[in-house]
Amino acid sequence: MKLGLFILTFIAFGLQSNAQMDNDIEVTIECDSSTYSSCRNVTISGKLINKADHIKHVFPELIESSVLALTVYNDKGERIPTVPPGVPKSEPFIKIKPSDTLELSYDLNMFSPDLPKGHYFVKMNQFASNKIHFEIK
Repeated sequence: MKLGLFILTFIAFGLQSNAQMDNDIEVTIECDSSTYSSCRNVTISGKLINKADHIKHVFPELIESSVLALTVYNDKGERIPTVPPGVPKSEPFIKIKPSDTLELSYDLNMFSPDLPKGHYFVKMNQFASNKIHFEIK
């Protein structure tokens, strides 16, 4: 359990600022609107695909936890810190076979306090992805 917490902490805080992207896994993300009244209303969906010719092993939290999967930036390009991640699950990896796809869903209920009014963009933290823009009004 201690090793799991160390790994999750390392992933969450040690890799986030200078992460090496896994370009074998690509994620396309989108949100259902471009403007929201609160970050708590932002819902992001995604489609992950393994483009490698071999099985990829991924920590579940990297694709299941909004806190670890996504990075949010303000209009100045500054990364917005989130609340700390939760306790990791007991299973060490998810195996993603070549050409497999996974449907993903996230919310941005991960800030305390909530994001202030402004323009933001979000992308995946550890995997190649597009950026999506939204505004909190």
